[in-house]
This record gives sequence, structure tokens and C-alpha cells, in this order.
Amino acid sequence: MTSMRGIVCAAALTGLILGAAAGGYFMRQKAVPPGSEQIRPVASHTVEPKCEACLAEGRPDTLVLPTDVMKRLGVRVAQVEPAPKSRPLKLPGSLMLDSNRLARIHSRFEGIVMTLGTISPPGEKPRALRFGDKVKKDQTLAVVWSKEIGQKKSELLDAYSQLSLAKATLDKLKTLRPGEVSDHVMRDAQRTYEGALISAQNGERTLRSWQLSEADVTAIRNEAERLHKEGASEQATAALREGWAELEVRAPFDGVLLEKNITVGEIVDASLDLFKIGDVSRLMVAANVYEEDLAEIERLPPEKRRWKISLTAEPEEPPLEGTFELAGRLIDPVQHTAQLVGYIDNPQGRFIAGQFISALVELLPRTNEVAVPAGSVIESSEGAVMYTVGGEDGNEFTRRVTAVAHRGRSYVHLRTVLTEDEQRRGFTVLQPGTRIVTSGIVILESTWKELGLARRADNAEGSPQLTRAP
Repeated sequence: MTSMRGIVCAAALTGLILGAAAGGYFMRQKAVPPGSEQIRPVASHTVEPKCEACLAEGRPDTLVLPTDVMKRLGVRVAQVEPAPKSRPLKLPGSLMLDSNRLARIHSRFEGIVMTLGTISPPGEKPRALRFGDKVKKDQTLAVVWSKEIGQKKSELLDAYSQLSLAKATLDKLKTLRPGEVSDHVMRDAQRTYEGALISAQNGERTLRSWQLSEADVTAIRNEAERLHKEGASEQATAALREGWAELEVRAPFDGVLLEKNITVGEIVDASLDLFKIGDVSRLMVAANVYEEDLAEIERLPPEKRRWKISLTAEPEEPPLEGTFELAGRLIDPVQHTAQLVGYIDNPQGRFIAGQFISALVELLPRTNEVAVPAGSVIESSEGAVMYTVGGEDGNEFTRRVTAVAHRGRSYVHLRTVLTEDEQRRGFTVLQPGTRIVTSGIVILESTWKELGLARRADNAEGSPQLTRAP
């Protein structure tokens, strides 16, 4: 009786196994034509196996399953493999514009578009700028007429005039002999001159902040000097009359017109994107890496974070080499991918933003690891649980707790060197060639738990009876 108590069966789990087997039996039956049924004799007594699923005597972590039960459960077996020394990681991605070299051009004031900038392509007549044209830094893109510009220029002209008058007055007083002018008058003249100088400097800074050129400011200063010498009765010069209230909108850097949203005569305000310019001489490369591969990427030291970029549309072209970095530290909630970012030079404009690419990253070789199929490992409160296969008939399954080094989409890498804490907690090291269960492990785990509960209950009651499946 003692040996019989060593093997305890779980009634609830056995019912689940038998029910699954019966359901599979009926699903596999083919339709039998009427009248062709075969009458089979039913034995009044059959030889019953010891149990459908049992714990091995003296080995509480080992399950014993009959061969027919293993087939019904769909238990499959594979071998532990050595971890690959090194594997390249192929990442999908695309080319993008560098956000640091992308500019949205606005007018600083509400106004009317008077003219558009022009370009003279080789062999063609000059024409207005349009989408896709290349522009140079400080090239005029458009001219906007705005009354605010005219007012500010007039204010600066008045400030220059006041400065000239204040300076002339101060210089005249300084030529007088001591005692001919009081100190109070001299101080007032000095203060008036300094106030006019400050007003003129503020006006200049304002116009420069509005992207007026130094030539515009110089023209206003020259006009103020001319008015001071010749008198206000003279008309303004032709240059000032034509462009007094106009503001030139210029390109901030060399690039390509990605957007053009205005025409001549259109009323614009400060919120409208007149143009969008992008520098395409250097493009950003964005590649997606799956969450489970991030650990491999982060293992790479900075000097090893290099990749080879290939255009999907040009698979025969030699790849481009470059460096990358992990951007954003965010996981996409839909694809569960992170983004790696790098840059490639594009001086000839061969590459176009939006093109699909593939990036190849060489990972570091792994040591002291083995690889097992992802379906052979399940998580528990103890750690990563697996079942190894033993016995002469391969029907003994021993529960093992292992240490995971890295999880991939198809394989899980296990460490073959354990920490002291893991050794104390009973973790197991699996060697290459060890046979493991790859399918049916969830049922094996639930079976082991049910049988463990049944054995503990039987031991607590002290019953000599064998618990048998119905």
C-alpha cells in the first residue's frame, strides 16, 4: 500500500483529459451510411492503467503520462540548442526629413503679397517660385506690403531726425565759452541727445528682428540725414517710395520648397505658412525595432552602434554605413516597436524622404547561453518554467525552473551560469541536447499543480486508499 500511495492521480484533471480525448474522437469520426453500422462487442471488464497522469514515486517534480495520453494532449519534444554566436538584426524603416532642417516661413504682419520670388533654371526664362524648386539662403521668396512696416519705418526715420537735431544742438552748445550757457541747459541737451539715440537704436533693433536687411536700415538712416541737410520739403528718394511699406520674406537656409501656399494679391497673416523649406542634403533614417530585441540593441556599446542601410527599391545597390541611436525611449502602442534614428548624407539628392529602407545591425555574440523555442517556456511566480523529457519510453516530464537571459519572437535564451540567489532557489541549468517539451506545457503545468494539491491532501488525511480517476 505504501508504494501505491506514492502515485496519486488528479480526478479533475483526468476528467479534462478524457473529455478532450472524447471530443477529439467525435470530431474525427466520418459519416457512416445508414445500415452500415458495425456492432462491436463491449468487454465487461477492461484492464485499467494505473492512472491517467501521475507523480513519480519519490520525485514530486516529475509527471508520468501513458503514451496514449501524451498523444491526446499533443505533447511535442525538441532539443535545447546552443545560442547562436552572432546574428544580424534586420529592421524595416524609412527615410525622413531632418526636423532640425525644416522651416515653416511666415509673414510677421498681416498684409498683401505683392510679388513672388523668381528662379532662372538652366536654359529657361526666369519664372516664379513653385513647389519643388531649390532655393538659397537669404533668397527672396516673396514681398509682402504691410502698413505696420511703413509705420515702423516712419518711426525710425523720425527717431533719426530727432537724433540729428539733438546732436547738432548739443554740439553747438559745446562750442560756447564757459559761462555763456548754464549747466542746466547743457544737461537737458545731453539728456535729449541720449534719449533720441536710444529711440533710434530701439527702432533699428525692431526692424532687424522683423528680418529687414541692413540695407533697409541704412536707407532710412541716409534719408534722415538728407532731410536734415536739405530740408523736409524735398521728396523721398525713389527707393524709399517704392519699398517703404514692403517686407521681403527670405529663405533661412539652402533647401527645397516643400510647400507653397500663396499667390500674388493674396491677403496673408502671421499664422499662415507661406512656404515650407527642407534641407534634403542630409536625411534622417528611422528604423523600427521590436520590443523583445531592445535588450540586444542596448547591449551594444556606443562605438558598436552602427548599421548598413539599403533601399528597398534598390536591393542591388551597395549599402550605406552609418551610426544610430535609440530615440524617444517610447514604445509604439500598436506595433510594440521602438525607433532607432540615424542620418545619411544626400548631397546629390539621390535619396528621397519617405523611401522604404532596411537596416542591418550586427549584434554582439552571446556566451554562456542556450536557445529554446519560445513555446517551451511559461512564466510563473518562481521564474521561467520548462519540462524536460526522461524515462525509457520518454513519458516522464520533470519540471524545471530556469533563468531567462533574453526573449525573442521565436526563441528564448537561457543562461547557463546562475547567480547564488538563483542556485539557492533551485534554478536549473539546461545543456545543449537536453530534450524539452515544446507543445502541451500549459496542460502539464496545470496537471502538476493539481496532482501536487491532491498528494498534499492525501498526506494530510493519512488515507491508505489510492485516489483514482473516475
